[in-house]
Amino acid sequence: MCNKKAVIIGGSNGIGLAISKKLLDCGYDLEICDRIPPEEGVLEETKVAYHFCDLMDFDEDLYQKLAQDQDVELLMVTAGSQIFNIITSQKSTKC
Repeated sequence: MCNKKAVIIGGSNGIGLAISKKLLDCGYDLEICDRIPPEEGVLEETKVAYHFCDLMDFDEDLYQKLAQDQDVELLMVTAGSQIFNIITSQKSTKC
């Protein structure tokens, strides 16, 4: 039996959490990579694996492991707005 699986980067809150809920409703198992775990009881814990992930400190081993998982059908990236804010705030305003 092959389970449908999705990797969601930033799936613990906001838009990522809403997508996580919808994917669970569609029968997916989830691998959530986020800085904070989903709030207890919000997602069906037997179908969700949480991995600590900070995009400012890339965990290559974690992503290699997930990339090799043959059950993964879908990747959603809903995190990263803070990285964009950090990068844009560091850009020079000189012409």
